[in-house]
Amino acid sequence: MSGEAKQDGTVETLRGVVVIVVVGVALGLAFNALGLASRPPRGLSWIRQVEKMPSLEDLQPGSVLVPAPALQRRVAPAFALVGTAWAGGVALRDTAHAAPGRPAATAGKKAAAKKTAAPLKKALVTAKPAAKPVIAAPATVAVPAPVKVDLPFVPDLDQPIEVKLANVKKFFDAGAALFVDAREAPEYAEGHIAGALSVPFDEAVKNPALLEPFKQAGKPLILYCSGGDCELSKDLARNMLADGIRKVLVFTDGLPAWKAAGYPMDAGTAKAAR
Repeated sequence: MSGEAKQDGTVETLRGVVVIVVVGVALGLAFNALGLASRPPRGLSWIRQVEKMPSLEDLQPGSVLVPAPALQRRVAPAFALVGTAWAGGVALRDTAHAAPGRPAATAGKKAAAKKTAAPLKKALVTAKPAAKPVIAAPATVAVPAPVKVDLPFVPDLDQPIEVKLANVKKFFDAGAALFVDAREAPEYAEGHIAGALSVPFDEAVKNPALLEPFKQAGKPLILYCSGGDCELSKDLARNMLADGIRKVLVFTDGLPAWKAAGYPMDAGTAKAAR
């Protein structure tokens, strides 16, 4: 075989290898894109495009006033009657003047009436003034002033919304959000945000029914994991959104930032949503 023929064969071989490699890469990218588009996403993390989530802090048209909790008011009368001291309840009637429409009394009867009334009038004149009713001072009812908490407005988007520590703490203090820990159960048991529910991402993938209670939550959801490169909270947020749940926030700084700030923590076995 001549040298020219060998060279042509080598070129064809290389060309075939290049074609195979290019087709393989294209098929791999296409398959990975389909995986990322699936619910739950199954693409390779090293080939994923970094998703830029909208920030809650950048989506604020205004603030929401959270009404104060129902105030416990003590019901008490404004005035309390402590006691009374009245003079003898004797009603005097001037018998010298007959009521209209009645015949006048006889002279004898008038004299008898005067004789009976004289001692009684004298007793009332010399009697001590009647004591006035003692009225207690108005009862004071301590009513705490309404507590105003300015919470961020949470839009109803079909994608996760990033939230920072300051606003996460506002939601926590007002009890205005449900906190969801997307880490594995053993990590949750070691320590988690106080009151957070445990919904490990892998468990939610295996059992989608775990997400059902959150459809009637009535509050925004704040998902978190270990911060940094941890993607569990983002993946769980995408699953929730694909399942029709809205107002899903992702605390991207995660548990390390919360713990470093000295905010309330709990430890113990997993507590799931009901």
